[in-house]
Amino acid sequence: MSALRYESFTVQGAAGTADERAAEFVRAIDYGFLDAPRGAELEIKQLDRFRAENTLLTAVYDDAQPAGAVHAARPVATFGDYVGSVGVADGVTLPAQMVTEVTVRGTHRRRGILSTMMRGALARAKADGVPLSLLTASEGGIYGRYGYGCAAYSTEVTIQVREGLGLRPAVSEALKAAQLSVFVPSWEAFPALYEDAYAAFQLATPGQTGHTHAYRSRAAGDSNAWAIKGGERDVRPLVVTGPDGAVRGYALSSFAGFDVQPTRLKVVDLGAADQLAELALWEALAATDLVEELAWREAPDDFALGWALVNQRDVVRGRRADHLWVRVLDVVEAFNARGLSADGAVVLEVEDRLDLIAGEFTLSRDAGETLCAPGVSGAGADAPRLRLDAEALGSLYLGTVSVSELVRYGRAHGEAAELAGLDALFAPGRAPRNSYTF
Repeated sequence: MSALRYESFTVQGAAGTADERAAEFVRAIDYGFLDAPRGAELEIKQLDRFRAENTLLTAVYDDAQPAGAVHAARPVATFGDYVGSVGVADGVTLPAQMVTEVTVRGTHRRRGILSTMMRGALARAKADGVPLSLLTASEGGIYGRYGYGCAAYSTEVTIQVREGLGLRPAVSEALKAAQLSVFVPSWEAFPALYEDAYAAFQLATPGQTGHTHAYRSRAAGDSNAWAIKGGERDVRPLVVTGPDGAVRGYALSSFAGFDVQPTRLKVVDLGAADQLAELALWEALAATDLVEELAWREAPDDFALGWALVNQRDVVRGRRADHLWVRVLDVVEAFNARGLSADGAVVLEVEDRLDLIAGEFTLSRDAGETLCAPGVSGAGADAPRLRLDAEALGSLYLGTVSVSELVRYGRAHGEAAELAGLDALFAPGRAPRNSYTF
């Protein structure tokens, strides 16, 4: 078996310029994700994404491949990570390691390549004081072994709008009373409006990751922000503001074309600081001439528009998919920021096969103030105990799953009589969601 060489680097050169080593990294990504080669122009756009996020690229090379193999400058495995952010509670965000572009060539599986890259990246993030690591996964059975737990889901939905949105009268009255304004912004104005709208949206949304270069580029009217062939090309922006003029939300949509029946407007991206602002956006989208159906691939798991409609059957749900995985790297910082949802205390006994967060931690809340500390403190002396591993903790962190469910299926261990109280401690104020892929 040949020796493997690991190299970590950032993209060199100014924006818009080539970097051959990084370009080979991109070609390996295309191969790994079953994409056709994107070509030189789009390769440079991808390199600019890496530059903008200051992404650390880790490439694995096999210098002893057989004669006739792809040249050794093409990585056999890829891994990228950068520091972004994520909403963890109402009005609270935390820095997070964002893991991206993970591939291993099929000819080089079962050699510990992914484990080596993942362990190194997680240890580095923890040493740098980053409390969380996040990823969006192409395959669901891989990352639990590294302590990542499913933490947010999305659902495909279609909404019938042949005669508009069909709001209930009481909902229409509430929307009118809110005095919201929805308008089509110019492409010159939209980038700044999007920044403000997105900031309000993320602060109100646990699980929502920070916007990236790709999303900012699309908000600026870039026709192919992801540097991938066949991306969304003709998007239509909307913005909603409150009576004070503050931006409360945004939407981007794309017309599917008249060859698609019923005529459909695809929602590409939508976010709002509150439900009424989101509802105002849906009403405006539904009023688009000639459109009979709205479609959104990344609706939140608790998408509740149907409750606002006279006919709930106008909203049809499709495939549900995980859309965020969370790995806790610092239990104390993560939970002091996230907080508990009710007064009380619990001692977490965390098991971690990577030994990054293994140990006991006391979480307590008194008069609305949460404190997390290592070990068993005074508040934890008589507190219930909950034993779980790092993967289960990643799912519990944002309240995606209840303690009772984890215990019921053997993913955690706690006393049955204490489960209702533990459920209340970790209950989310709002179901976690993440509408961004990174």
